[in-house]
Amino acid sequence: MLKKNVISNFMGQGWTALMNFIFIPVYVHYLGIESYGLIGFYATMFAFMTLFDFGLISTVVKEIAVLNTKSDAAARSRDVVRTFECLIFGLALLLALAVYLAAPWLGAEWFSAKKLSGEEITNAIYFMGLMGAIRFIELFYRGIVIALEQQVILNILESISAPAKGIGSWIIFEFVSPSLQSFFLWQSLISLLMIVALIVLVYLRLPRVERSPKIDVHIVWSTKLFAGGMFGTAVFGFLFGQVDKLILSKLLTLEDFGVYSLASTVAGAIFIFVNPVAQAIQPRLMNQFAMGDIAGFTKNFRLSSALLSALTGAFAAIMVTSGFQVMLIWTSSPALASQIAFLVALITLGNLFSAYVRILSLAQYATGWTSLSVYSGMAGFLTISPLLFVFTSKYGVIGAAWVWFLLNLIYFLIYYYLIFQRILIGQGVIWLSKDIFAPAITALGVTWLLSYLPSFSQGAAFRGATLLAISALSCFAALLTIDEVRRWLFRQWQRWQLN
Repeated sequence: MLKKNVISNFMGQGWTALMNFIFIPVYVHYLGIESYGLIGFYATMFAFMTLFDFGLISTVVKEIAVLNTKSDAAARSRDVVRTFECLIFGLALLLALAVYLAAPWLGAEWFSAKKLSGEEITNAIYFMGLMGAIRFIELFYRGIVIALEQQVILNILESISAPAKGIGSWIIFEFVSPSLQSFFLWQSLISLLMIVALIVLVYLRLPRVERSPKIDVHIVWSTKLFAGGMFGTAVFGFLFGQVDKLILSKLLTLEDFGVYSLASTVAGAIFIFVNPVAQAIQPRLMNQFAMGDIAGFTKNFRLSSALLSALTGAFAAIMVTSGFQVMLIWTSSPALASQIAFLVALITLGNLFSAYVRILSLAQYATGWTSLSVYSGMAGFLTISPLLFVFTSKYGVIGAAWVWFLLNLIYFLIYYYLIFQRILIGQGVIWLSKDIFAPAITALGVTWLLSYLPSFSQGAAFRGATLLAISALSCFAALLTIDEVRRWLFRQWQRWQLN
């Protein structure tokens, strides 16, 4: 089941990311870079909205993941879902109302736009609130599906919705109205359909019982400590992970913020490789730790760490060594590519260390140690905010990117020290050298060497195929540093020989 979920997550989320990657230039073409800045602001606003689940989504995921291993917990599983879904629907309604009330002030006072009027921005924010509330509910049901280890079906649904969002938006831009309102309205409609499908899937996959599910306030009360810890984690995670965009949306012109958002979107593609493995392995680690299977817990944690290091290392290597070529192929604009290539490289390196922290957090959350994220997030926020104001005011978007890179590096070093002092005691050096550095450095070395190969064509298609081939080879070389991968390949070779 675990292997199937990992493969399914990679295929589904990879396809979703590819669709987003393909259609972002379309959005920029029809809407303009200023309007894309507002789409970037929506991503930050939605991250802020998700704070107000107060840790409920993470809590229900943990509860269902644990209850899913118990044969006598069918009724409680359905009660947990029913109780929390009522709370989530109520919170979503309140969030939509809050955005509606804040929209006029945000449209008039927050942004510095050259082409868009305050009224146009305000109207766009109204639709952002609608879409954010719908996505808030969708996240809740996605979490339950993941906890039930039904990622295969989930990824099939998302593989359908991703092109529907992109193709539908393109059709609307071309034949109806190239506006932000139509963009957010179409995205909201697809998310509504996704919610319906997820609700059906959740209640089909939950264990069947004779009675109907009921609302039980004692369930909420019994999980208050974990929920509170996850809420604190989310708050300071937002403040550390999104505060750069929140501050920049105020300090920069909307056009410059659009450029930064574009670079952040590209660099954020590194998490395509993190999230599928993390989503698949997190319930397994929680179960193994709860059952006291420390050997299995350690093995799965180290294997997932090495796999993620190989994948993220290959991505980061190509962005650092050939970022301009990637951006040129993607945007078909030499001016825009040269403007954002260095930004992409810096933010990608920052995200690489953020990905390492995400790997370490798999062990942290499996053991229920939520206070670490709260305190580290608080420290990160108190550090990043003044630095962003100073460096952005003096150096613009490049200063913000340098702050992001350096703080994520420091954040990783602190997290690394604390995790291996408390949870995986005695495993720190071998994890860092064998599971993290070996795959990552191998990927970087292979990419750097192959980037010196002569190019036989200047066509975008050929250059794109060459970069993909280099990435694939560097990733394969990095995977070969992992003992389990080499053993698996050897077994496959033996089977082929016997046949």
